[in-house]
Amino acid sequence: MLEAGILPDRVTWTAILNACSHTEAKDAISSMPFEPGPAVLQDILTGCQIQGNVDFGIQAAKRLIELRPHREGGYVLLSNVYATAGRWNDVAGVRILMRDRGVFK
Repeated sequence: MLEAGILPDRVTWTAILNACSHTEAKDAISSMPFEPGPAVLQDILTGCQIQGNVDFGIQAAKRLIELRPHREGGYVLLSNVYATAGRWNDVAGVRILMRDRGVFK
């Protein structure tokens, strides 16, 4: 695309991330010409849950929660990543954090 003079937009990056594995996604994110927004971060979190990549999922969730601290999406996806990894104490911790911040599913 770049060689053809076409700059990818957020929709294009989301499609690329959906097509990539989590390792390829890390590289794609670091080369983005813009800061990944909530939609991209949610896609990353979903991929991390599927791939079982807890560490990368935690990073993406923290960024998503920073961007939207009063929306449940980041918390729920982070909880799902932890659940997939069998980290039930961390799942409970996310639920407590949501309650403390007044965020409900």
